[in-house]
Amino acid sequence: MDGDRIMIWFTSDFHFGHEKDFLWKPRGFSSWEEHAEQVITRYNEVVDDEDTVYILGDCMLKNDDFGIYCLRQLKGHKYLAIGNHDSDARIERYKQENIFEDIQYGYRIRNGKCDIYAQHYPAMMGNYKDKHPVICLAGHTHSPDRFQNMANGCYNIALDAHGCYPVQLGTALTDIFIYRAAHPVPAYPDRSPYCSSCHNQYGCEARTRYDIICPGYDPMNGGTF
Repeated sequence: MDGDRIMIWFTSDFHFGHEKDFLWKPRGFSSWEEHAEQVITRYNEVVDDEDTVYILGDCMLKNDDFGIYCLRQLKGHKYLAIGNHDSDARIERYKQENIFEDIQYGYRIRNGKCDIYAQHYPAMMGNYKDKHPVICLAGHTHSPDRFQNMANGCYNIALDAHGCYPVQLGTALTDIFIYRAAHPVPAYPDRSPYCSSCHNQYGCEARTRYDIICPGYDPMNGGTF
C-alpha cells in the first residue's frame, strides 16, 4: 500500500467454482480449490478495505454458492463489469447478496488527460494513438500476454496475465506507456482519410456538419474522388 492513499485496482476472470483444469492448471495450481484460495489470498495481499476495485467480469461458474462465498472474502469497494458468464441469474444473486456497489457493462474512468474504458471484452480504441490516448482495460481471453491486444489500445488485466493478482491503475498505465515508447504507433496522416482534395480545412467538419460541402469527398460515391 501507498501510505493511506486509496488505490484503484482492476482484475477479471476469477471463475470461482470452475472445476475444469484448463482454467486453473495454466495458472499454476493443482486443483480448483487451491486456485480459489490463492486468488483470494493474493487479492487481499494488495487490496485494502477502502480501495476501489473494478472486477471486469466472469466472477464465478458452476458452483454459485461457492462463488458467493469467495466473493464475500474480497476486500475493497467492488464494481462489476458484466462478463459472458455473469448470467442474469448470477447478476440477480450478486444484487441479493450485496456483493457489488454497482453493476454495469463497463465503466469510463478519467485519469488526468487519459480516458479509460474498463469492460470484460477487449475492444479496439480508435484514439489510442493520440498524445492523450483512450485505452481499454479488459480480460476475457485468458491470455498470459498482457499486451495481447495492445496494438489496438487494449491492455489485458485478467488474472492469467498478472500472476493471479489484481493490477493497480498506476501500474497498468506505466506498463502501457512503456509499451507505447517501445512500439511507436503510426501518426495520423496529414490529410483526412475521407478527403483527397481540401486537406483538413473542411474535411473533418464535413463529416459531421450538413452545412459544409467538402470538395474532396463525394458521399454519393462512398468516398474520395
